[in-house]
Amino acid sequence: MDGWTLYAVAYDAEGQPGASPSVSFFVQAVVSNVVLIAQGSEWRYLDTGVDQGTAWLTTGFSDTAWPAGFAKLGFNNGNTGLGTILSYGTNASNKYITYYFRRQLVVPTLLGMTNLYLEVQRDDGVALYLNGAAFYRNNLPAGTLAYSQLATNASDNGTTWQTALLPTSGLIPGTNLIAAEVHQS
Repeated sequence: MDGWTLYAVAYDAEGQPGASPSVSFFVQAVVSNVVLIAQGSEWRYLDTGVDQGTAWLTTGFSDTAWPAGFAKLGFNNGNTGLGTILSYGTNASNKYITYYFRRQLVVPTLLGMTNLYLEVQRDDGVALYLNGAAFYRNNLPAGTLAYSQLATNASDNGTTWQTALLPTSGLIPGTNLIAAEVHQS
């Protein structure tokens, strides 16, 4: 860590200065309200209707062949504020079931972080993974998710912010991976 060197000067009984040994210290900011992924950020995504299994969840998976696009990512069906339009296949009434998204985020330090505040919009269900581990699920059943698993219901078309307070236990200092799979109903 970078720091400063502090020297103290002491005076003896005759008023003569004498330097003390150097003392090193550093000042570190406590993390508070740091945005790790901003709205409108760029994501890698796959909207081809092809089952990706589970390898795509790992930090070692290469997503460089996947397209990149800016959020909000969604269908061109009257949604406003889209940064990237996703393909639903050849039939708007029979969309692909599952869509995949990945994004790296850098966490400079865990010092002072006690919780993560999550805000996500989803149409219709979402499962999030942090560094390959299940992290958050909304409008999807518990257990292992298959590509063909439909969302529980179609209660929202991606306009409502789902929020949650989550632990920081899966984060590591440095580069982390958020992976998301969105399932249609």
